[in-house]
Amino acid sequence: MQFLDVANIDVVGGSWALDERFSADGYLFFRGLLDKASIALVRDAYVAALRQRQLLGLDSDTHWTGNRPSDYKSRLNELHNDGVWQRFVASPPVNSVLTKILGDEPWWIPVSEYRGVLPAEGSDVRSHLYAHQDSYFTGKLGFRTLWIPLNEIDDRMGGLALAPGMHKRGLLHDIANPPSYNIPSDAVPESAWRAGPYSPGDLVMFHQDMPHSGLVNRSDGIRMSMDLRCQRKSDPHPILGTLTGLNQNELTIQLNSAESVRLAVDETTYFWNFDGGPRLTPEEAATVMPPGSQIVAERNGAVAAVVRLNSSERARRSFQ
Repeated sequence: MQFLDVANIDVVGGSWALDERFSADGYLFFRGLLDKASIALVRDAYVAALRQRQLLGLDSDTHWTGNRPSDYKSRLNELHNDGVWQRFVASPPVNSVLTKILGDEPWWIPVSEYRGVLPAEGSDVRSHLYAHQDSYFTGKLGFRTLWIPLNEIDDRMGGLALAPGMHKRGLLHDIANPPSYNIPSDAVPESAWRAGPYSPGDLVMFHQDMPHSGLVNRSDGIRMSMDLRCQRKSDPHPILGTLTGLNQNELTIQLNSAESVRLAVDETTYFWNFDGGPRLTPEEAATVMPPGSQIVAERNGAVAAVVRLNSSERARRSFQ
């Protein structure tokens, strides 16, 4: 698999040069650009969570113990409640470099994912874990995805693979193939994929329509990475608030103590849970997303996309 092109040199040219490159290729890959002290704090949180789950021992920060819990889905969802990504993006050196890349202050969509990918089981012959486009699950929220490696990731550990340029091909998911609605294997040629290697401090920023996939981990260590979503502060933003009511026809979002909105729901509405899994129908969402859930929603006539983020009081306060 060929390597991703490095965009660091374009930072000197300013955000306009990066915007042209992002539009053409659908991604930007920066080596060693993020503050390593800020990365180390995030990684410390991962290591503590993985040790709590008995996936890492006290003698190593990377070597897998061999424990494979049946309910573990490569996500450390407990970190959603701990403010990990919020502290990271608030770090002055991180905020400064992202502002330079974007040409504006970043505005964060609180859809974060904390991944700790275990080594593959012996019978797993795949190379890709799950090729997908973020926009299939979240609609046209208008964000950029930031993928941030937290440990050294070589070709054995896998990392992230992208298909540059194919963000211009429209929706590639097979909407007639429930429940996973996969991208057909022949929709993205094998020759189109690009990947790392990656190191702490690297950053991959890509378009929400970019086909991408995690690669199978064939090392003896746990692959750690964090996914974030941002816009420019000057961009039109989606609706962010607390869900107070949801049925098959309508949802109500409390924006603040004095303001709420009611939005129409129909069969085309995307519903998705922050902890992964397939797209939800309105009927399923009504049972999965209880009142009090923090959600982000795109409004375009009927609601185009609703993502449940977190229902905890701590998370709600951190987003306001």
